[in-house]
Order: sequence, then structure tokens, then C-alpha cells
Amino acid sequence: MRPNLPSKQREAQIETLAKWHSKPKAMREYSTVTELAEAHGWETDKQFVEMAESPEVHHRHMLKIAGAGLEHVSEILEALYKKAITGHVKAAETYLEWHRKLITDAKVIERVAPAVNPNEVLNTAIEGAHKLMQVAAAVPSEEEAKKAVEADFYES
Repeated sequence: MRPNLPSKQREAQIETLAKWHSKPKAMREYSTVTELAEAHGWETDKQFVEMAESPEVHHRHMLKIAGAGLEHVSEILEALYKKAITGHVKAAETYLEWHRKLITDAKVIERVAPAVNPNEVLNTAIEGAHKLMQVAAAVPSEEEAKKAVEADFYES
């Protein structure tokens, strides 16, 4: 079995697999994930096949399908609105429920909020640690540090 892929390569494979899954079968350039992998020069071992059918890939492919359908949302909402104002109760319920979910759904709000990049957080922490180490290295001894702090304190 091959070692785990670097995150950028794995991310590229997941993205490619999600795009492949999101296309109708008749529109796919490759008919199987094995053909897709071979076209990209990827190993088709057990790990790849598991990733190709993983919840992560399927979740992303579902988001792509939903995203592609967004271009029709305004027309659908307009049709629901027109029916709702003429007294069609189900259309009014559906129209208002869609708006309620959009406004209050915590998952939508989380998606809109910027994601935290763990690499950036880690890099910032490492930079801070390096700066602290430089400060610590500049202080010759604990006793001299106390003297410097006391001198600064009493001079204020």
C-alpha cells in the first residue's frame, strides 16, 4: 500500500473525483474511476478506490450538483411567490420556509463565515514561539532579567 498522499495531491484527487461524480454518466469523459485515475497517472489501489467512494468525495460532489442548480433558484422562487400571493397555501409555505432556512440555518451561516486555516494558525504560533525564543536568548540570566524589570518598574 502506498503512503498517505500529500494534502495538495489528495485535495486535487478529491476535487477531480467530485467533479467526475457530479456529471451525468452520459457526459463523463471516463466511464469508471479506474479510467479517470489512469488518465491522471494515479495508482488505482484499494486506498484510491476507498477515497473515490468516500463520504468526503460524495459530500463535495453533492455540493457541486447543488451549486449548479443555483442558477434556477430565482425562477423557482419567483414562481412560488406568484402562486403564494394568489392564495396557494403550499406555495406560500414552501417560499417562506426556504427564506427562514436560508436566514436562520446555522450551517449556511458557518459556510459563509471564513474558515480557519490550521496551517496559518500553526505558522503564526511557530513565529510567535521563535520571537519568544529570541527574547529569551537575549536575556543573559534570570537575575539580570529581574534587575532590568525592577529598574524599568521603578523608573516609571
